[in-house]
Amino acid sequence: MEDVLMSAIPGMTDSSVKRLSGAEWKVDDLPWETIQRRHALAASARVCRAWSEHALDVLWGALDNMHPLLRVFSSYEDEPEGVVLRRNITNAEWARFRRYAHCVRDFRWETDMTIPSYVWILLAQRSNGLPLLPNLRTLEARSMRPSDFARLLLLLPQTLCEVAISFSDIYIPPDPSDQAAIILEAIVPSFPHLKKLELVRYFPLAQQLLYPLLQCPKLESLALPRDVPVDLSFLRGLAQMGTLKSLSVAVDLGHSPDELDLTFLQAFRELEELCLAGHDLDLSTMIAAIKPTALRHFGITFNDALASEAIGQALRIIHTHLPLTITKYEIAVVDLRGPDPRMSDILEPALLLTKLTHLSCDLGELVVHLSDYDLTRMARTWSDMRCLKLVSDEPQRRQHFGLAYRPTFRALLEFAQCCPDLHTLYLPCLDVSNLPMMYDIPVLDHPLHNVSFVNLYGTVTSAFAILLDRIFPHFEELDVFASGDTDNLSRLREYVRLMKVANDHRIERYSGRPAPRHKLSAMYMPMFV
Repeated sequence: MEDVLMSAIPGMTDSSVKRLSGAEWKVDDLPWETIQRRHALAASARVCRAWSEHALDVLWGALDNMHPLLRVFSSYEDEPEGVVLRRNITNAEWARFRRYAHCVRDFRWETDMTIPSYVWILLAQRSNGLPLLPNLRTLEARSMRPSDFARLLLLLPQTLCEVAISFSDIYIPPDPSDQAAIILEAIVPSFPHLKKLELVRYFPLAQQLLYPLLQCPKLESLALPRDVPVDLSFLRGLAQMGTLKSLSVAVDLGHSPDELDLTFLQAFRELEELCLAGHDLDLSTMIAAIKPTALRHFGITFNDALASEAIGQALRIIHTHLPLTITKYEIAVVDLRGPDPRMSDILEPALLLTKLTHLSCDLGELVVHLSDYDLTRMARTWSDMRCLKLVSDEPQRRQHFGLAYRPTFRALLEFAQCCPDLHTLYLPCLDVSNLPMMYDIPVLDHPLHNVSFVNLYGTVTSAFAILLDRIFPHFEELDVFASGDTDNLSRLREYVRLMKVANDHRIERYSGRPAPRHKLSAMYMPMFV
């Protein structure tokens, strides 16, 4: 039936169905193609009962809030001060609510002050102890308040498989650890089928409160806050579980970790994903003890202040124990001291990982030396790259900018020619002061969608926008985060917007159908009076 739907709805593919089922309900934020497909699916749901089942599964498969479900009640009104139900819920309305609620597989919770307590009480009374979303498999609760958890429990069935929770820094209660402990103790016995648990960002836990997690019999993926380091006793308990495939933790091995018996860590050898945070000696000791053989995703965060030479040395040691199977690699440095490093010195060991498709390197507040030669080596080594993010924040040290190596447009051309699947590219800087001639740059049909720079050096002219369009005609996101010349940035975006609009006109003129809406073509739209 899914194949029938995909053939009946123009442009519908399997990946489109998956993307559509995860799309947000806020129409203003949806791509034009997604809105059209939602309308087509809604129409398909009215064709016959067989079509309705599958179309509704896609339409209602993922929700970002409870409002779409509450709108099935005829007395629902969304007032400025919050949701209002003008009368009680009828049996017919409740049956319709349950029908759509059964389709929801993924739910994203965000603290919603617009749904008052009495609405939740009505739902609890109607549900009679049964979960409001009986077929839910995945819950993502970001920036929640601890008091939200009681409402969440009304939604969740025992068959829940994946949970991701993070607290808002605004709503942390007076006794956060007690609240977090209650939540954690409720999660473990309530959801025996839990396979993935992510507790990050302001989740106020101490290590002694984590031990109930060791009682999850089917847990395959665990991510804990990076500000809650775990010691050897908890790691030993995780190693004994025997079910983990993915682990993300901060570690603290104590004094003299090289003198410890860490043979039990070899239980993690078959992990597919491993992300560690901690001191450089703890991290290198952990990797040497684990000797992973099947990693696909590896992440490392250095929490202590280090010189750039020490980072390079630690990474070289770590890479001697990493398998070449890694496709996703993340490096982050909290505090790097000493002279500003060359990006190539830090990423040199990673050039051995020729199968990389995703790489993120966040060096914090640094001026990073990065040249065309460095980026050319990366592009030619990582030909399968899809997402490359080389990030450094804008520091208050502009006097160093004159000394830094900067890549030029030639480096972008290397990525366009060597990485045909690249869709996201973040660079710390780009020198646009000496651009090549337009006809020296080939016209390519590269699929890159997002391109970002921390800084552009030189005066931005229409020539830069034209060159970007020659090699990356499909990009929809263009950001320059720390440009000191806002007029330069505004001109660049206006150049790009005008080219996108002109291209849309050509598509409509020769195809006879509306062109897809581009985010950039809607930016800075002038007001006509």
